[in-house]
Amino acid sequence: MPRFAVPMNSTTVRTMSSHRLAPPVEHTARVMAVALLGWSAVVALSARDGVFARVGTMPFAWLAAFAVGFALATYGLDAGVRAWIGRAPTRVLVAMAAAIDVALAAAAWELLDAGEGWPRLLATLHGPMLVLVAAPMALPLHLAAARSWARRTLSSGAGRSPGASPAAT
Repeated sequence: MPRFAVPMNSTTVRTMSSHRLAPPVEHTARVMAVALLGWSAVVALSARDGVFARVGTMPFAWLAAFAVGFALATYGLDAGVRAWIGRAPTRVLVAMAAAIDVALAAAAWELLDAGEGWPRLLATLHGPMLVLVAAPMALPLHLAAARSWARRTLSSGAGRSPGASPAAT
């Protein structure tokens, strides 16, 4: 079998090996927006067509658990997502999480007031959207707000320590 020599003195080899690849540019905001819009559209169309009412409560509960787990795993494992969410001010994170909490509480109150429970929730459009889209978004927002608050509160610089400035006499 003939062996082919690999050209090491070629201009092409030197040119290609001398270029370093730039690190990939992350578009976390764009990716998250497309993913959330896509998931929201699928959930809204499925709810409108009555898919969740037909499958029953247990498959819906498993799907909700998967959505929550996926959102938490994405936040916990992807440093880019954590950094992107963490760039938001603490008050914005708290406000977004609180708004979702209020919407979830209002939906729960409506269900408890009607006394119909999960079947009524599955038959509406806003029920699956709250449980499958809003609730999974709320948990990472709560975690990010807690991390931001802890980082801001627990980080004490030299300016805050009692011995940082001489006492006034």
